Amino acid sequence: MNDHIETGGHQERKEQELLAELRELGYRPAVRCLSCGQWLVAHKSIQRHLGPVCARRAKDTAA
Repeated sequence: MNDHIETGGHQERKEQELLAELRELGYRPAVRCLSCGQWLVAHKSIQRHLGPVCARRAKDTAA
């Protein structure tokens, strides 16, 4: 049995707990946009791994 493989919900929950703990300690998490490489610090952008401009462009091209 593969006990080391975690479900998406469990992994996401652990990630949110880690981000909350980092914020409590005064850290500001940041990730790079998957589309343009800009640093993202807004919570919503971090979750998407896309900044607002790139998310809008992706939405426009998908439509």
